[in-house]
Amino acid sequence: MTVTKPVIMPLQDDVKFWNALVCGDSGVGKTVLAGSDVKVLFLAPEDDGLMSAQRMGSKASKILIDHWLDLRNSLQWYESHPEDLAEFDVISIDSLPEMQRKAKEYVLEAGAPDKLRKGQDPEKMQLQDYGNMHEIVENMVRGFNDLPINVLWTSTAKKVTDADGNEFLVPDIQGKGDYGFAMKMVALMTSYGYMKTEIHDVPDPTPEDANRTKPVKRRVIYWEDTGTIRGKDRSCTLAPFTVNATLQQLRLAIAGKMKRDKDGRIVKLQQPATEAVKTAPKKPVVQASPQPVEAVESVVSEGEGSLSLDVVKA
Repeated sequence: MTVTKPVIMPLQDDVKFWNALVCGDSGVGKTVLAGSDVKVLFLAPEDDGLMSAQRMGSKASKILIDHWLDLRNSLQWYESHPEDLAEFDVISIDSLPEMQRKAKEYVLEAGAPDKLRKGQDPEKMQLQDYGNMHEIVENMVRGFNDLPINVLWTSTAKKVTDADGNEFLVPDIQGKGDYGFAMKMVALMTSYGYMKTEIHDVPDPTPEDANRTKPVKRRVIYWEDTGTIRGKDRSCTLAPFTVNATLQQLRLAIAGKMKRDKDGRIVKLQQPATEAVKTAPKKPVVQASPQPVEAVESVVSEGEGSLSLDVVKA
């Protein structure tokens, strides 16, 4: 056997794409988030769910997924033609539970003739069917995550109980009687967060009452553990939480072109001091007081699933 010298390279030269899984209740705004970037390619087993993103102004493109083989074909095409991904920034797969449902239908369809010969119900999952379903779903997730593009997965959530009796939320993915497979899918992700809607009081002063506040609905994604919520952020840019962030803002934050402020908003980077000196006028001028960092934040309306799409030039 020929032994070759390993290739050694600096970490900063090892350019990698991220993948993230965001779960949450139905209607919280996951699909709107998945479409809130300029160059997004949707793979949509749950095609009707894209209506919310479309109505909120998403400019994403989509591949319609009617069958598990459509997903497999899409993956195999981009594995063979990665150059076709150059026009997109993110692949959004909405959603993982629907993708698993397509896998289940495919496994039942493929195994039906053999079950009929054995006198078994062709529409009932057997133990080996679950094993086959888990295998092809995991291979599909790994395959998309290995493509040279950022990948966002969405999922509804379910509550489970661990061995110590503690309840927590996980992606609503079928497993072998527990949540092990769901957490295995989480382990394959760069980042994993739970999205929820919260009511937050913000200042709303009036001449009569300088301390008045008003309640505002906002969407928060928690990227670290908070009791019933489990999360992680290997990008080290989003945790512990982000507020009203669009997919574009998350992508730019992970790329180091924007940043998360102390309140969880994704904001623009401050102009470097050296650049400010270069662009300063030669004649002495009166320096204005420093302005606060401009927040680039999505505005959430009271409508269900609504989220504005702020376009940020990177």
